[in-house]
Amino acid sequence: MRTNACERCGRVIRRGEEIEEIPRDAISGARPSATVHAACPRDRRRHARLRRELAAARAAH
Repeated sequence: MRTNACERCGRVIRRGEEIEEIPRDAISGARPSATVHAACPRDRRRHARLRRELAAARAAH
C-alpha cells in the first residue's frame, strides 16, 4: 500500500518528486515497503554535506 506522505518527515510527496521504496521485514506483510523522499527535507543538511564530500573526493582523484 503506497502512501502519499513521506514516512520520515510526514510531508506530502508531490507529483514529480523523487521517492524511494524501502523494503520492510517479512513480518509487515500488509505494508511491505515504506515510501520516503529520495532526498528527505528532514535530512537536507546531511545530503548537502554528502554532496560536498563526494565533490571533494572526485576532485582529489
